[in-house]
Amino acid sequence: MNAKTIAITFGVVYSLALLISAVYLSGGGHIFLFIQLSASPLGAGLIFWPVIAARLPNLSEGRNRQIVITLLSFHYIGIAFYLLKPNEYEIQFLSHFADNMFPSVLSWVNWLAFVFLLVYSIGQFTIWAYIITAGNKKKPIEHDNQQEQV
Repeated sequence: MNAKTIAITFGVVYSLALLISAVYLSGGGHIFLFIQLSASPLGAGLIFWPVIAARLPNLSEGRNRQIVITLLSFHYIGIAFYLLKPNEYEIQFLSHFADNMFPSVLSWVNWLAFVFLLVYSIGQFTIWAYIITAGNKKKPIEHDNQQEQV
């Protein structure tokens, strides 16, 4: 498999893992924070992460780096808008969820929320680590093999 195929596979697995667990954690619509993290921007999460991942192997080519950072910015701005306009019911539900998380640490729902946030964070870390390290790689300088004749 080439690097682009591996990257797209990572993006698809990442988006499916986030989306499936987010839908389950939303509790039938009680909270949308997890869905927002997985589907932002504008509900495009299922195709968003594979598109980002497909561009990662070619960050040094053309404008791919700028495109990836711009798309990630849209993702973070979407989350910020969501967090700046909270739903009162969701705040109450989340505070109840947090209050009950520690007494029932073995609750599988709480572990699923922890795993979701862990997977999301690892994915973000991986993407940004790749962006940063790919920026430090320089393309080899191509030399003209033709020698000047004297």
